[in-house]
Amino acid sequence: MNQNVTPVLHGVLNSPNLDKLQSVEAVNEYFNSNEREKIRNQNEVQFREVVCKTADFVCRRFRLSMLRTLKTKLFTNPCRLFSFFGI
Repeated sequence: MNQNVTPVLHGVLNSPNLDKLQSVEAVNEYFNSNEREKIRNQNEVQFREVVCKTADFVCRRFRLSMLRTLKTKLFTNPCRLFSFFGI
């Protein structure tokens, strides 16, 4: 098994049983199909949706975390607040 297959298989094997079954069925459907390009395009769209939702969630959490940190640092020391606004 090469370095590209190992993480994929690891992810499948550590998934719940229903997800494992769906993964195997999807791979079988791909290899049994004559329209593989259509399946690849559908998967690409679904993958982008999942990645974008995850990235947006992480980004929002990071922004909220940074805002809390910034608020705490600025308002606990008035000098920092004034220097932040260029006063």
